Amino acid sequence: ASLTADLSRRWEKHRFTSALGYYFAQSGDNKLDKQKTENRFEISAQEDYFFITKLYGYVSGKYEIDEIMQLDHRIRLGAGLGYQWLEGVDVAGLGKMSFNQEVGGAWVKEKYENGYDDDFATVRYAHHYTWDFAKTEGLKFFHNFEYLPDLSDFAENYLIDADIGLSWAFSANWQLLAKFEWDYKSQVAEGVKHSDLRYILGLGYKW
Repeated sequence: ASLTADLSRRWEKHRFTSALGYYFAQSGDNKLDKQKTENRFEISAQEDYFFITKLYGYVSGKYEIDEIMQLDHRIRLGAGLGYQWLEGVDVAGLGKMSFNQEVGGAWVKEKYENGYDDDFATVRYAHHYTWDFAKTEGLKFFHNFEYLPDLSDFAENYLIDADIGLSWAFSANWQLLAKFEWDYKSQVAEGVKHSDLRYILGLGYKW
């Protein structure tokens, strides 16, 4: 089961986005066999300020917990510049598309349940793409990607977050969600997987 909530507001010079997600799953047919396969919580927020029509500066933050990955917590704080290549543009009658890219700096701090912790300064690259289908009202394709390599160890210590999926708004605020999420951390606590691939079906609420 999963539950998500999104808040997005756009003004002439400002844009604010925030997201919250809780994901839970277990395997097994009875109480003795049941085992958690997913138990994750995350919340994020970003404020953008547009200097000109397409160029903006941003500040962002994210907090996440993942019991299966033994992640007690991970905190990310960052700032940088972004460019809005498309924003709700109708492309060849296929629907409205948005695409933006961001580059900046960030600080990552994480702690695992076995006591292992890590914190590092990083550069940050991210891109975000959405496509609202013209012929199917409420149906949207989305893709997000984020790459954060350690400034002092680019090749050996880095973090990748990516997702791809579809959402369908069946009412003014509620939406059904189907997506793949992939998290990869090159350096983790002993006994913890580097990669976590999740398939999520759930319900979302959007303001």
